[in-house]
Amino acid sequence: MRKLRHAIGYLTEEVLYQRNSAAIADENIHANLILMACNREIYLECPLVPTLSERLRAMVPSFLERSNSSAEKAEVR
Repeated sequence: MRKLRHAIGYLTEEVLYQRNSAAIADENIHANLILMACNREIYLECPLVPTLSERLRAMVPSFLERSNSSAEKAEVR
């Protein structure tokens, strides 16, 4: 994705600084739109990565559950 974003930025700058050829600018704009569509498609297909905080919150209940069941087993003996 980083290379794709770099290519989008490069083409955008090229269109901004190209004043002499409208045909080349149109081609670059079209190429830029294609790259942006690909970037959006890849971004939407990527799974969400939980933050550290979310992962810790998910682990705490299972940790508490295990420690409670260990304590209950110790009381039964």
